[in-house]
Amino acid sequence: MTNNAVTPEWAEDILGPDFQQTTLPLGIDPEGEGDIFATLVRYSPTTAADLSGQPAILWVHGLSDYFFQRHVAEHFADQGFAFYALDLRKCGRSHRDDQTRHQVTDLQLYDHELNLALDLIRSEHNSVVVFAHSTGGLLAPLWLHRLAASKGPAKERHSAVAGLVLNSPWLGMGNVRGMTGAMLAPLVRIVNKLMPKAILPAPPFTAYGESIHNSASGEWHFDLDLKPMLGFPMRFDWMAAVIRAQALLHSGIDTQVPTLVLRSSESYFAKEYSPAADSADVILDVQDMEKWGPTLSADAKVEVIPGARHDVFLSKPHALAAAYAVTDKFLAELDVK
Repeated sequence: MTNNAVTPEWAEDILGPDFQQTTLPLGIDPEGEGDIFATLVRYSPTTAADLSGQPAILWVHGLSDYFFQRHVAEHFADQGFAFYALDLRKCGRSHRDDQTRHQVTDLQLYDHELNLALDLIRSEHNSVVVFAHSTGGLLAPLWLHRLAASKGPAKERHSAVAGLVLNSPWLGMGNVRGMTGAMLAPLVRIVNKLMPKAILPAPPFTAYGESIHNSASGEWHFDLDLKPMLGFPMRFDWMAAVIRAQALLHSGIDTQVPTLVLRSSESYFAKEYSPAADSADVILDVQDMEKWGPTLSADAKVEVIPGARHDVFLSKPHALAAAYAVTDKFLAELDVK
């Protein structure tokens, strides 16, 4: 364990007394939107066993998202893992007034808060398994690739990461909400040169939000101010950053850790909710995950979760149970301590 991490000040989180949060200052936003922060959340119920020194999980969310999946924290704590989650800059708990939600023009900027969070967790735990969803599932393997190729403290950080679990990662532009990459990528390149801050036009899309939120057809509660049904608008310069990151991933990377990719059995693209949205990925093309997932490390595998939603851990009970079973098996086979 390292002793270099700053001692955090923990306070009760918005999820209640079983969860605590600490703010990670990141300095001045290179995007020009003032001081920026990330937020690290930990599951720390008073009735639970002391998990200091045990292996830990670090959860990283996706676009138009934040950490709210308390059932996931509870499950993996029961498996003997300390559980942490990171709200990235301008996302969820970390957003400040007058900042553009989720906005960056280079996904590598997220390395800053990922490094800080990992250092803080390493001050209490020897091994960390990174869980990353959707857009988080794109930036996390690239971050680990950069750490693995580094020297000194950065390489030391990588040595603490025992594995990577990608939950429906955004690894390609094959199809996004029904728009193919062949249509989207050229449009983004052209408009980004002329009007980078312009909002990417998108029709109203309620299928996913209504499938998961308990005010509609779903089972889960989350704050609609932090994760709205329609999602947050996407700027062209943000989408250009995603396309560049995917191109880098496609050029060949290596996380150098065992990597598990979880995906649904099918994609289903529709703008409005129907029961079919309860058993498919309505956001991303699962074939991109199937194609690129095995390339992320020498020890990477893709597991299909039949009937899973885009966030496989927000699936209906049968698919959620399958996702837990596959992930628990993967974690049991890791060299964690």
